[in-house]
Amino acid sequence: MNISGAARNYMAKYFNEEDFLIHVSKTIERQLLEWDDSYKVMIMKLENYLWTARNGINDYELELSENEIKVLQKKRAICIRSKNME
Repeated sequence: MNISGAARNYMAKYFNEEDFLIHVSKTIERQLLEWDDSYKVMIMKLENYLWTARNGINDYELELSENEIKVLQKKRAICIRSKNME
């Protein structure tokens, strides 16, 4: 059994949108820190969620509505990470 796949499916099914986004963001940040220890991932909730990854040189921003998160969450737990890389 693929335990990480089972855990991702559980989170996609039972986490609310905010908790899901926070978890995925922490996972992305851990990966980014392996590549460059100056990365920082931040989430701000305004009208929509503003997701930002900074490393001093580059800023990557993504705006997500709760509905977009819900759609990505139902699709697959990893989809937000894929959307960030677009």
